[in-house]
Amino acid sequence: MSRIEIESVNLQELSEMIRASVRAEIALAQPPSTSDQEELLSYKQVADIFQKSRQTIHAWASKGILQPYGIESQVYFKRSEVLASLQKLSTK
Repeated sequence: MSRIEIESVNLQELSEMIRASVRAEIALAQPPSTSDQEELLSYKQVADIFQKSRQTIHAWASKGILQPYGIESQVYFKRSEVLASLQKLSTK
């Protein structure tokens, strides 16, 4: 085991050093926040959002209206992209 010698450090300085070390370790141990992660939606979830059939969502993906992403046979859509696909309609 290593030996640590502390000289000329008052209680407040020692307390601050310990707090800083603990904060750094906690930051390293925490998973990324959910705001850093993109929420993925299934065909069914996208269909539920738009109240459309799965076939309609598939057609929109085929036309490039929605961008699908996949892992093996599983297909997902990024929530932010699904919502961004909505277009403002003119009200004449």
